[in-house]
Amino acid sequence: LPLTFKRPLPNSIAKRVQEIARMEGFTIDDQAAVKLAESTHNDIRNVITTLQLWHPSRHQNLSYMNVKEKLSTCAKNLDLGPFDVVHTFFDPPKNLFEKRLDNYFIDSDLMPLFVQENYLQASITLKSKIGNAAIEKKTKEQ
Repeated sequence: LPLTFKRPLPNSIAKRVQEIARMEGFTIDDQAAVKLAESTHNDIRNVITTLQLWHPSRHQNLSYMNVKEKLSTCAKNLDLGPFDVVHTFFDPPKNLFEKRLDNYFIDSDLMPLFVQENYLQASITLKSKIGNAAIEKKTKEQ
């Protein structure tokens, strides 16, 4: 029996987020809650996690401008998935270690499996690229 699930609409997520915020002792504007839901592609788990990180002090308001400002600093991470960043692990010269570490935490459950699955093939490919570059350098010197 195939079951299909649809992500909730941003407005329904926004209502629930406002209830959660009220229970936690702060408020969030309607527009801010909708913007947060839209920025996470209507993923309620991601919205709740983001709220935990951004939790303001008690009796404060999380306004639309606060949310927009905070999203501008982290929006790139919200739009990337594991399939978008897996290639960065196998191209070390172009990607610094810190960048690869950040990409690991996009999905820390799935990334080790990607690395395990592709490590040997990537190592062979990288060695052949290095070997070809060394051969080309020697031929240019002669």
